[in-house]
Amino acid sequence: LSDGGNVYLFCLIVSNAARDGLLQGQGDWEPDLGKARALFQACATVCSSGWVRGPAYSVGWPRPDSSSFVEKLKQVYERFNDGKPHPTVPQWAPTHVKDDEIDVIAFKHEPDGQAATIYLLAQAASGKNWQEKSVKSAVDTYHKTWFHQCPASPPTPAIAMPFCLPSQADNFESDHEVQEQIAGKFWRTATQMGVVLYRNRIAQYVDEAVALAKTGIAPIEQLEALPTVRAYVEKYREQLQAAVKALE
Repeated sequence: LSDGGNVYLFCLIVSNAARDGLLQGQGDWEPDLGKARALFQACATVCSSGWVRGPAYSVGWPRPDSSSFVEKLKQVYERFNDGKPHPTVPQWAPTHVKDDEIDVIAFKHEPDGQAATIYLLAQAASGKNWQEKSVKSAVDTYHKTWFHQCPASPPTPAIAMPFCLPSQADNFESDHEVQEQIAGKFWRTATQMGVVLYRNRIAQYVDEAVALAKTGIAPIEQLEALPTVRAYVEKYREQLQAAVKALE
């Protein structure tokens, strides 16, 4: 499998291990969901790079480089060359801030290095409460809190999640749902959440990010975590096979 194909299987495991999923409940089949949720942030970061076709930073807590939030913002926006964050934590900022609801920052570099480009702010949501994780309402406060000169590039809010959108068809023997319902549901979700990077898209854009890295696009943070995601899937496959064998 490509990295994207492997990430698709990983997202499938995470989805089905969540509350009401096929793998929920204590048993030998239960995957390590705590570890999986930490790894999902890596998938969301790499995927965001593929979507914007540019660098992507993992700013959600805990950050891989153990930086403070202010330090991380300085690093990101110096590279972005658009927007000037405060050099220290503003007095009006949240106390003991971790990430202020922003998990991933990604952007596209224009050839001239100037502003007015693609600028993504994403929340990584791997729990069943993903519908409560919209970053759209947080973007304006985030910029007004942490910047003395906000980026000129228009921010694009997004959510990255391992799920596909739930369907009423899931509750019945028939898996049929008319296309108008599917399209309408997706439209409504997008109005609430912004760009929706769900399981199918994540797999696609992870592969695109891996290809971008080979052309010199950098940094794509958490790219080095993809082998760990692959190892997680392989280990869980062995665990699931052993659990099934024990039931025979």
